[in-house]
Amino acid sequence: MKSVALIVAWLAVSVLAAALLAPWLYLATENAAHHFPLLHGLAGHKFHRYINRLVMIFAVLGVVGIGRFLGYRKAAALGLGGSHRPGRAVLGFVVSVVFLGILAGLLLATGCVRFRSFDAQEVAMLTASVTLAAVAVGFLEELFFRGFLYDLFRREFNFWFAILVVSAFFASVHFVKSPGEYKLGPVKWDTALLLLPRYVEHVPSFEAIFFSALNLFLVGCILAWAYEETGNLYLSIGLHAGWIFALQLSAGLTEVTGKCAEGLLGFGDLRGSPLATVLLVLQWVVLRRLSRELVVLGP
Repeated sequence: MKSVALIVAWLAVSVLAAALLAPWLYLATENAAHHFPLLHGLAGHKFHRYINRLVMIFAVLGVVGIGRFLGYRKAAALGLGGSHRPGRAVLGFVVSVVFLGILAGLLLATGCVRFRSFDAQEVAMLTASVTLAAVAVGFLEELFFRGFLYDLFRREFNFWFAILVVSAFFASVHFVKSPGEYKLGPVKWDTALLLLPRYVEHVPSFEAIFFSALNLFLVGCILAWAYEETGNLYLSIGLHAGWIFALQLSAGLTEVTGKCAEGLLGFGDLRGSPLATVLLVLQWVVLRRLSRELVVLGP
């Protein structure tokens, strides 16, 4: 229990420290960019980006330090050991892309979305950037949410408590967005503190995000199950990366038509569709079947 409390406390400290440091870093960067031509490219970035990056830096530094203190000193302790690494990752990626591809196809067929106008070069550039983002985010988020946080909760409590709490937390952080449009004014020491509430005040009603929240929770459960089933993170990383790849590629290649039946598309993107709930359950059933039959998922 103490280790979990330590993590929660450090995440809170990370947010507070970032909010207090962001104004000074912003002013120093703007001043340096004004006086040194080589640094002109650093000027003009939105203030909230400094908060976001600092929170991430403080959180990662804290997790690394606390993780070593709690015994996570080797890659294997974070779920990066074992065998069948490429096979598990590739299988997870392909399965996720196939199932979300089916969802995208259904929404195209029903007229909910349509293709944007684009050329081959745009598709190639989008695919490359989406692939890099999917691999990076899939790896880092699985390392934190399943390899570290879920494993820590499982040690402290039990499997069911860990999977429910961490999956709920995983879902909830996806609704913490950047603060939207705001007037900055003169930057003072408390500017970031005053801006923090805007990160959550634009979250839509629960009714609007119900299926998005449910589907993200299911995704968290499936990823934790994959970690338990295989004993390492490679299948989870592949699944996560495949979902991100399909979501971002679909968002880049299609647009909402406004002709969709009410509730079919959901809030935001493919994640909010009730059809996604059905396909996620089917994907989990298929994965369970594959985990019993394919050697690539063996011990």
